[in-house]
Amino acid sequence: MFLFAYSLISNYNIVMKTDNTFNLLARIHEKANKKLISSLNEYGITDLAPSHGDILAALFKKDCVTMMSIAQLIHRDKSTVTQLVKKLVKKNYVFCKDNPQDHRSSLVCLTDKGKSLKEIFQKISRELYETAYDGLTPNEIANFHQLVEKIHNNF
Repeated sequence: MFLFAYSLISNYNIVMKTDNTFNLLARIHEKANKKLISSLNEYGITDLAPSHGDILAALFKKDCVTMMSIAQLIHRDKSTVTQLVKKLVKKNYVFCKDNPQDHRSSLVCLTDKGKSLKEIFQKISRELYETAYDGLTPNEIANFHQLVEKIHNNF
């Protein structure tokens, strides 16, 4: 795959070496997830995975939303969101109810147990960003974010 991409780039006379950028991004993702799990464990939360965090964070912004809205907010397909929500329902972090404005869909809402995680998630998120951006200037952080957005949009 990388050799194919390299040959395409070479055909356009662009001088670019393959490097380990995607490997590093994957390792950053892996390390961030480990830190998230460790931080959750410090608060006695042992039944959540990082993939649940996106859904809960979306619900912290608005207490009840449709599955489709969650999928759009977190950039996941609806079937993935449905499976994650089912797990969160079993763990009593969220519940589903009929959508009074559209009977074809249901609303996902936070339980009191789910609501109680908001401050913890905010603290863990702040700590995660502090770790990631340690030693970087505000300008470097802004440039990094801009570059990552460009790469993301390229795909």
